[in-house]
Amino acid sequence: INNPHIVIRPHPAQSVNDFGEEYFRGDLHISISGENELLNDLINTKIAVGIHSIALLMAQEVGIKVFTCLPPGAGDIAIPGHRIPYLRDLKAKYT
Repeated sequence: INNPHIVIRPHPAQSVNDFGEEYFRGDLHISISGENELLNDLINTKIAVGIHSIALLMAQEVGIKVFTCLPPGAGDIAIPGHRIPYLRDLKAKYT
């Protein structure tokens, strides 16, 4: 994806104010979503990355490529019967 726009969608228990300036350094186009409705955020999404959430399942259900970024040693994703690939496996495939 050329010139990606990265949107961080806070967990419902988080506020957009929880994200500091470190998220906005460099050449990446990053913004924090203030959208209440998940589907409104998913409309223009090409790839969704998260740990383990209903949002990932919803994104996958509507045909968006999804990955979990659950770190090694953290156990398995806590969604029974999931088919969400690990981002680390994608990285290993191309390095």
